Order: sequence, then structure tokens, then C-alpha cells
Amino acid sequence: MTVCLTVLYPGGSDPDGLYQRYRSEHAALVDEIMRPVGLASWSFGRTLPSLDKNRKPYELIANLYFERPPEEVLAALSSPAGERLANHALSLTDGGMDSFLSVIDSAARQPQERRSRQ
Repeated sequence: MTVCLTVLYPGGSDPDGLYQRYRSEHAALVDEIMRPVGLASWSFGRTLPSLDKNRKPYELIANLYFERPPEEVLAALSSPAGERLANHALSLTDGGMDSFLSVIDSAARQPQERRSRQ
């Protein structure tokens, strides 16, 4: 089972500073704190303008993938180390952040395999 933590960061007053601090400070903390509790892979990146071209609600998006049941991921995020990571994430920008936990459907993970069966 794959669980994904998606974290969305609005730009706040310093979008470039958010990206630089995420890259130079927060990325190392993600590896240090989350790998021991089942982080399998993760990515982050700056967003492009939205498809409607009228707004850019988030500046940076991070996706963390865990090969653990949701209960274990929630426990890790609620631990003192997980709270330390969340507090650091909140300190990166004055824009705050939104986060969502989801279970990845296995059909979405193997597009090559699905295509070869058709």
C-alpha cells in the first residue's frame, strides 16, 4: 500500500525565498526524519500557472510517498520528529501550507503495464 502526503505551499510574500529555503534546509530534514519511518520516495517543485491562467494558488508542491499503512504514516507525522518537520515547514513562508494524505490506487501506479495488456 502506498500512502502519499501532499503538501501545498502558497507563495506568501517571498516565493523565491520559500523555494530556496525548502531546497537548502527542508529537503534534508524530510530525508532525515521521514526515511526511517517508511518514506519510499518524494519530490517537490515549483508550480506552473494554472490551466485557467488566472491564478496560481500554490507556489510549491511536495509529494511524499510511504510504503506503510495510513495509520503508521499518521503516527510518524504526529510524533515529536514529525511535529518538528511540520513546524519547520510552517516557518518557510508566511503563506502557511495545506496538506492532504491519500492512498494511491494501484491502477494509477502502473500505466505501462495497463497499456501493454490492452
